[in-house]
Amino acid sequence: MSKKPKNIETIAIHGSLNHSSGSRSVVPPIEVSTNFEHSEAGHQDGDYLYTRHSNPNRLQLEKVLADLEGGEVCAAFSSGMAAIGSVFQAMVEGSHIIVPEDVYHGTRKTLNTFGKRWNLEFTFTDMRDLEQVQNNIRPNTKLIYAETPSNPLMHITDLEKVCALAKTINAKVCVDNTWPSPLNLNPIEFGADLVMHSTTKYLAGHSDILGGAIISAKQDEMFDRIRTI
Repeated sequence: MSKKPKNIETIAIHGSLNHSSGSRSVVPPIEVSTNFEHSEAGHQDGDYLYTRHSNPNRLQLEKVLADLEGGEVCAAFSSGMAAIGSVFQAMVEGSHIIVPEDVYHGTRKTLNTFGKRWNLEFTFTDMRDLEQVQNNIRPNTKLIYAETPSNPLMHITDLEKVCALAKTINAKVCVDNTWPSPLNLNPIEFGADLVMHSTTKYLAGHSDILGGAIISAKQDEMFDRIRTI
């Protein structure tokens, strides 16, 4: 008998408790240690080693965000821009990226400032026009980056068609889902490979937390590079 899918409220409130560190605490404890002791058998895959790599609190957050977006894995960052930057830095050198003409100013500034240094090519495109997106594809196009609605003009991208197009050229699709939030949109359901969040905004909700996240539909080489960054 299959389990009934959890409601989004249930995931948001109780999701991390399914991934506790073994204490079965009703409220997950705050882990302040920067280092973790190895077992007598030595370090094993999945063991905590150093807080910059992972710690129980970060893992709890990542599991909840992955569940909210319907992804397999998540990497949490210190800010939304750190999350965005990790995607671009994880691209293979010489890759071409299609980016919305109307896009968050921080994303545009990052590409204009560092894109050439990272040996990346990028084309700003009206994502509402699928023909224009298709015409801007190059042999080295490896990523289509999208926002829907876009920031600030609220342009709507047909994610399903863009994702289908990306698959024909074996390119990844990354969607900034900060504005709609998982409550209104789950890009992975439309075929997106990666979902980006500035958790500072709606996911935190009170303008008192700075953070970012990348959720991946599956754990693959691209995500492993993002996690390493």
